[in-house]
Amino acid sequence: MNLVGSRDKEMVVLDAGHVGLMAGPVAKNELWPRVREWLEPRSK
Repeated sequence: MNLVGSRDKEMVVLDAGHVGLMAGPVAKNELWPRVREWLEPRSK
């Protein structure tokens, strides 16, 4: 996180593997909603 130049950042740790983070239940229920919630106000 210290190497990311922006102050507007958030670290999320989830219990899933590479594929699970893209298409598994953790992705559907935890990751993608959080990504949407983070991106939405920054995309206007």
